[in-house]
Formats: sequence, C-alpha cells, structure tokens
Amino acid sequence: MNNSAQVEIDIANTMYLNQNTGISESEFPGMHHIARLLTTVEDSKDAWLVYEVGSSPLSKYLFDVKGEFYRGERIYNVMHKSFYSSLKHNK
Repeated sequence: MNNSAQVEIDIANTMYLNQNTGISESEFPGMHHIARLLTTVEDSKDAWLVYEVGSSPLSKYLFDVKGEFYRGERIYNVMHKSFYSSLKHNK
C-alpha cells in the first residue's frame, strides 16, 4: 500500500473509529462534509478505500495528487494541503 493511502486510513480511523481519540463532530461541525471511510480492500497492485456516498472523501482535504508519464511510467507528486499540515502540527 502506498504511503498516502496509509496516512489517509490512519487519519480516518482516528477521526471516526477510535472513540477515545476521535474528533467530536459537535466540536468540529465541518466534519459532516467529509465522507466516512467504510472499509479498505487491498490487492497486489492497488489499495481501494471505500467511502460513504454524499460527501467528499478525506483525501480531497488532505492531498493533491498529480500524475504524469515519465519514461513509460506513471509518476505521482503528492502535495499536502493545509488540513493535513494542521493535523500533523496538532498531533
């Protein structure tokens, strides 16, 4: 699994699954705009993150991913957004 997918899974688990360290939706009402991560599926090539329908996935708030072909391979550049930086800073 690539690093950005694992970071996204870890943050989603912290936000929604862990009752002790989770983020309170009453304290941060903007969370209802972020879709909940329902499950993950991993095969030999890909990691699939399955989100609920109706909101934006967490990755849209964490990263901008740009890909381009270079010498016959797809190369990705992952740029962290301010939400990711603030989470990392407050960790």
